[in-house]
Amino acid sequence: MRTMWKTRIAPLAVAFVTIGGIIGGLTTLAAAGPLPGTGCPKGYVAAFTDRSYGGGATGGGGSKGGSTGTSPLSNEITGLGCVKVGSSTANLKFTWATSGKLLEGIFYYQLIDCGANKVVGSKTMEYPNGTSKKTASASAKFKVVKGHKYKMRVRGQGSYQRRPDSLGALGFFYGMAGTGVKPWMAESSCVKAK
Repeated sequence: MRTMWKTRIAPLAVAFVTIGGIIGGLTTLAAAGPLPGTGCPKGYVAAFTDRSYGGGATGGGGSKGGSTGTSPLSNEITGLGCVKVGSSTANLKFTWATSGKLLEGIFYYQLIDCGANKVVGSKTMEYPNGTSKKTASASAKFKVVKGHKYKMRVRGQGSYQRRPDSLGALGFFYGMAGTGVKPWMAESSCVKAK
């Protein structure tokens, strides 16, 4: 029996687990809907984030009430920022998407001067009472100085309902370091205004 396990059953078990993991991953992406992250329009540079964590709410509920754990998650709430820097303006496009209902949240998309490491333009999308939408997009234009380098930063925080087939009812995301989980934040590479 031991020889049969090593030569016949074990390889099949590994193949089954591997295929199951791939199918499970594809199912997660399909269930979430059209999550951003596949790319930006031609000529744009991307900033992409998808880190969150699962748990149950404590205290006041939602992201303000905390959670019972920090199980890391990915691809359940995503943010894609796209920036194109011209000679006098920078065009920013931002899209967030979630696999479940957004319970509350705020999303920032910002233009940063790389040389000064300073935010020179910032916009928000705010949902203090949540939204039934599973995705939303916004855009902005900011003036730039020729010869300076700029990058886009996306970050956010809030809570969302996870899909019914997920373990744990709530997902949380935070846009700042120091919360014990990877921040829901990303920056593009620096691009020179020509």
